[in-house]
Amino acid sequence: VQFPSSALSSDSVRFARNHDTVMNPNLYYGLGGGCDAAALQWAWLLSLHDGSVLVFPEDFQQQVSSSLICRALRFRQQMELATATEVVLRYEKATAPPVLLLLALRDGEKLLGMALLNLCREAVKVPSALPLPSLTRLVPLGGTDEVEVQPDGRF
Repeated sequence: VQFPSSALSSDSVRFARNHDTVMNPNLYYGLGGGCDAAALQWAWLLSLHDGSVLVFPEDFQQQVSSSLICRALRFRQQMELATATEVVLRYEKATAPPVLLLLALRDGEKLLGMALLNLCREAVKVPSALPLPSLTRLVPLGGTDEVEVQPDGRF
């Protein structure tokens, strides 16, 4: 599944948690949970090439989320020349939820970087020749046939 570039406005302000979701003990309009529950949202928002991302101070200071947010911020900083983000969801079964979110950041035709986000609680094995709609292929170091993406983001 590929999302159109207009799925999120390029000048939008984005956040995974805010004052209302953090300070209210009950779920607020379906949003809630702690810093650890927002990890996937932080990785997704900070991996995109555009928009502004607001980070609630508690999320940046908590041990459970600070490492991920710092890694995602470094990735975003290194991708500052990107002008487009290609988004792909990978499914193991057509009737099941997606298992992997792949983001390819580009400057025109040039691939600048990729982010693979594991959407499962277990490791996800991905073929090393993972096709993108743009025909780019992921080839991991070591030339193996598979990449294993751990739930915490490690390969």
